[in-house]
Amino acid sequence: MTSKIAGIYKCLKIGALISCLTICSSASGHYYATQTATIEESIVTNETETQAVTVKQINLAGMEQVAGMSFDVSEYEGIDLTKIAPQIVATSEAAIELMTEAQTEEAVQETEKETEKETVKETEKETEEETVKETEKETEKETEKETVKAAPVVEKPAVSEKFANLAIATIKEDWLNIRTGASSDAEIIGKLYPGGAGTIVEEKGDWTKISSGNVTGWVSNSFIAKRIDAQNSAGKFGKQYAVISADGLRIRSQASTDSRTIGSASKGEKYPVISVQDGWIAISFDGTSGFISADYAKTDVSFGKAISIEEEKAAIAEQKRIEAEKKAEEARRAEEARKAEEAKKTTEATTAKQTTAAPKTTEAPKSTAAPTTAAPTTEAGGLVARGRIKLSESDVTLMAAVVQNEAGGSTYENKLAVANVILNRVESGKWGSSVSSVIYAKGQFSGASTGRIDSLIAAGPKSSCVQAVKDAAAGKNNIGNIMFFCATWVMDESKYESYTIIGDNCFYVRKK
Repeated sequence: MTSKIAGIYKCLKIGALISCLTICSSASGHYYATQTATIEESIVTNETETQAVTVKQINLAGMEQVAGMSFDVSEYEGIDLTKIAPQIVATSEAAIELMTEAQTEEAVQETEKETEKETVKETEKETEEETVKETEKETEKETEKETVKAAPVVEKPAVSEKFANLAIATIKEDWLNIRTGASSDAEIIGKLYPGGAGTIVEEKGDWTKISSGNVTGWVSNSFIAKRIDAQNSAGKFGKQYAVISADGLRIRSQASTDSRTIGSASKGEKYPVISVQDGWIAISFDGTSGFISADYAKTDVSFGKAISIEEEKAAIAEQKRIEAEKKAEEARRAEEARKAEEAKKTTEATTAKQTTAAPKTTEAPKSTAAPTTAAPTTEAGGLVARGRIKLSESDVTLMAAVVQNEAGGSTYENKLAVANVILNRVESGKWGSSVSSVIYAKGQFSGASTGRIDSLIAAGPKSSCVQAVKDAAAGKNNIGNIMFFCATWVMDESKYESYTIIGDNCFYVRKK
C-alpha cells in the first residue's frame, strides 16, 4: 500500500509542476510563476506557444514556493512537460482518485485496526472484570467455608489447671474401692470416701489409676468424674470453703454492713462455706453462721484423700485403744468411788458405836467420780438418751440423717462421734433443748439449710447411721463433751484447746 501511494504522489507532483508554469517567450529563457494555474490552462498556453519547456528551464525555487512542494530535478530531467501535460492531467486525475481510494482503504484499515484494538481492549477488560468477579466470588466462598469450618458450633469450657488431671468420687454413701489392678477381682488396697479425689496416673478401658493420699491404685470409671466432668460437678461432691485475702476482715451477723460484727478473720484462714449470695459469703464460724464480703475472700472446693486398708485398720485399732482406756479409767474411778463410799460408811458406823447420843442421820457426800451414762430406756414412741434426753422416733431419724450427711461415707467411729456432738449440744442448751432446735439452728449443719437432710429423711437414713445414733443414746461416747467439729481440710489447731481426728473430721474444744 505504501509503494502504491508513493507512485501516485509522484504523478501529482508533476501535475503540480505543470500547473505552476506560464510560458512567455524563448528570449526571456524562464520566468517565475506569478500565479497558480490549473493544469488545463497550462496546456492551452502550450498550444499557442510551441516553445518546449524542460525542468532545467524552470526556477525550481520559485515553483516550490507556488506549489508548496519540494522538487527533485533528477526526477524530471529531460522530460518535455508541454508534451506530456494531457497525459499527466489524466494521470493526475486517476492518481488523485487512486490516492483517494488508497487513503480510504488505508483509513479503513486503520479504523479496523483501531476497532480491533478497542475490541481487544474491551474484551480484555471484560475478561479481566469477569476474572476478578469470579476470583472474588471464589475467594468469598472459600472464606465462608473456612469461617464455617473454623467457627466451633459450641464453645467448650476450658478445664482449669486444678481439674486438668483430677478424678473425683461420685458416690454419695459408703466408699469406692481402690484396687491393685484394673479388675473387680483385684485386691482392695484402699478406700475413697464421698467427696474424695485423686490425681490421674493412667487410664485403661473402664478403669483409671489414681494417686490419693498414700494410696495408688485402680478405680472403676463408673464411680468417678474426670477432668471437665469433675470440674462441672465439683460443687456437688466436694466441700466448698472460703480463703480470706485480707487481715482483720469483719465477720458480721447478717449480709449487710449495717449488721453487728461477731468476729474477725485473718488473711489465709479457711472457713466452710454455707452459701454465696449478693456479694456476701455465709460461712460456718465458731459454731454459728457469719457473713463476710466476697470482695475479700476467694471460694474454692476441696476433696478428701484416700485411706489405705492398713491406715484404716490402724485408725480402728487406735480408736479401740482410746475407748478401752476411757472404759478402764471410768471403771477405775467407779471403783475408787465405791471404795470411798464403803470407807465413809465404815467410819460413820464406828462413830455411831462410840457415842451414846442418839444417832444422827448423815447424808452421804456426793461422789467426785466421773458420772457414768445410763443405757437408754424405752418410752412410748422413742428412747431416753443418757437417762435424761427424750428422743422420739423422728428425733432418731433426724439425727441419723445428719450423721449420714456429715460422715455417711466414713467409719463407724466418725458416725458415732457426730451423733455424740448432737447429744452434747442438746445437753448444753446453747442451741435449744431439743434435737430439732440444735440441728436446724442457723449456720450449724449445712445440710439443714440446703435441704439435703430432708432428702435423706425422705429416702430413709442408712442402718449404720441409725445404729450409731442408738449407740450414742445408749451411752457409747468416743469424744467426751466436745460440741464442735469440722472437716480436716479446714481445721486450725491454733484455735483449739484440744482436738481429735476421726475419719475426715476434726472434733475440737475451742480456746476460751
